[in-house]
Amino acid sequence: MVDILRKKKLGLALSGGAAKGIAHIGVLQALKDRNLKISYISGTSVGAIIASLFSFEVELDEIGRFAKSLSISKISKFKPSRSGIFNNDNLRGLLREFLGYSQIEDAILPLSIIATDINSGAKVVLNSGDVCDAVCASSAIPGIFAPVEISGIPLVDGGLVQNLPVDVLREMGANFCIGSDLSSSYRFSKVTNIVDVIRNSFGIMVYYKDYSQIEICDLLISMELGDFSLNDNTDRFDELVAIGYESTIRALEGLKESDTTLFGTVTRAVKGIFE
Repeated sequence: MVDILRKKKLGLALSGGAAKGIAHIGVLQALKDRNLKISYISGTSVGAIIASLFSFEVELDEIGRFAKSLSISKISKFKPSRSGIFNNDNLRGLLREFLGYSQIEDAILPLSIIATDINSGAKVVLNSGDVCDAVCASSAIPGIFAPVEISGIPLVDGGLVQNLPVDVLREMGANFCIGSDLSSSYRFSKVTNIVDVIRNSFGIMVYYKDYSQIEICDLLISMELGDFSLNDNTDRFDELVAIGYESTIRALEGLKESDTTLFGTVTRAVKGIFE
């Protein structure tokens, strides 16, 4: 069935999931090893970080080097304000090292990034403008990070409205959509401070709201990541990459011919964990 996929216009959606996003690298490596070329990519929050780097053809080893910096202590700058505890200057600076002042519309691989208009609650699809600003907006957890203003609109984490952005791939032209989902096995940690409270609240919301996007996946890559931190997994980097890789291979091997038809249905064995 993988041979059939090579004839498709593949879209890949990378979900949010904070420091668990390292697993997306394993997903990308597995698809590459199976000679499956992605035609369109979308991302929310940490998924937007990985998607943006990949869309500009940053090598996976280099994306891995970047991912090892994905902890709140490394990507945030303590700067309390009326709208957040931290700002995203450190994250933006790290992204600039890889992407400079690139524009989303200049990506080698067509890219869409999801953010939330905190004034109206609307989903905002960013497919033009400064890619680093867009990524910072998509990953600005409300209350922790200050909103990022783009075109006069204060934007925050896209996970509020769409953690797994599959439908935008259809709009971009994909005829087979793959979802890499980090949030299907969310486990809540004991809260000890305000950051934990906000993080757990956000996780609860994300866990229960994205079923509509799961339904329109042609292939869902779901990973068991409940034992991993949302804050810092750099000491378990290889383990996370391996889980992403192995989960992708299992999902591909579970495909049936009916699942590879245009606008097919998600692999039943994988989908069953949500029923």
